[in-house]
Amino acid sequence: MTDTPHYQTVRTISYSAKSYLASLGYCTVRVSPSPVPIDIIGWKGRDELVFVKVISSKEWKNPEKFQLRVKELAGLVRSVPLKAEVELWTSVPGCWNRYRVFPGGICALSGRSA
Repeated sequence: MTDTPHYQTVRTISYSAKSYLASLGYCTVRVSPSPVPIDIIGWKGRDELVFVKVISSKEWKNPEKFQLRVKELAGLVRSVPLKAEVELWTSVPGCWNRYRVFPGGICALSGRSA
């Protein structure tokens, strides 16, 4: 058996994010394929609802791709009146970089950039 790599593939990153969200106490469902740029829906009771988009570290390290993804998610927040948080996540070795998406951009929640 081989060791777990220090990176995640596109196939495994959504499942890892789903498990992490569940460890925070959320019930989760993976949305695939999705007509909107969301990978995971999580909820905790009746009051907490979160929509998560997970991207690869390659996309996070590419400023142009990252900016396009942020614009896409900010557009979703502007166009759909959600009573939920929209978050953008990327996995880096040892932690998740998590960002909350607002109509005008993003704010770091946790990770190396928080």
